Amino acid sequence: MEISDLVWKLFLLLLPGVMTTLFVRYITTNKNYPPFYFIIYSAILGLSSFVILEVIHSVYHIIRAVFNSEIKLYWNLNLTIWDSIMNGKSEFKTTELLSAYIVAIPFGLFIGYLTQHKSLNKILQFLKLTTRFGDGDVWSHFLNMEEVEWLIVRDKQSNLAYFGSVRSYSEANDKREILLEEVDVYTSDTWEKLYTSKAVFLELNDKQFSIELPIEVNKNIEDGK
Repeated sequence: MEISDLVWKLFLLLLPGVMTTLFVRYITTNKNYPPFYFIIYSAILGLSSFVILEVIHSVYHIIRAVFNSEIKLYWNLNLTIWDSIMNGKSEFKTTELLSAYIVAIPFGLFIGYLTQHKSLNKILQFLKLTTRFGDGDVWSHFLNMEEVEWLIVRDKQSNLAYFGSVRSYSEANDKREILLEEVDVYTSDTWEKLYTSKAVFLELNDKQFSIELPIEVNKNIEDGK
């Protein structure tokens, strides 16, 4: 096999993982992967896509065998792609590759959902195996919590407090920016209302701002009041 041919075959094998990783990056707050980790994630998730496809084929053949006594089951791998990976064969079935690319889309959305909601960490925390909340920093963890909807952002320099609903916020690795809607602006020390704004964009500098989660407002929202 020529080097160019080998590179092409590796690209075809890694493409499902690349697609899955891109979907994960798109729907999660952690969008900046170093090149090394991006390659590793793509390889692992790409292989997982083929494993899922193998399971789908196996379940399909088992169901057919259950309803048709003439079909016999054999303990063997269904996809020919495994021979190509383990034995160095150069031929891939186009249908298997296309199926893996299709599987990569919902698989990426599923992994992205689990990552965004820290599902694995919650399971490990429940089992008392870890106390970590995830790989992101506290900024993204706090603003991504389900109960976070209305916030108070205090500007220590100008003595202003912004009370509003979170519309959007910057990623963890970017400068801290937040967009609030239906904002009431108060003096931070006396809590005197100054004015109301439809939306306020804030760029939060270190040690200048603080963010608070008011209990009563968010509790009333959860209770439907």
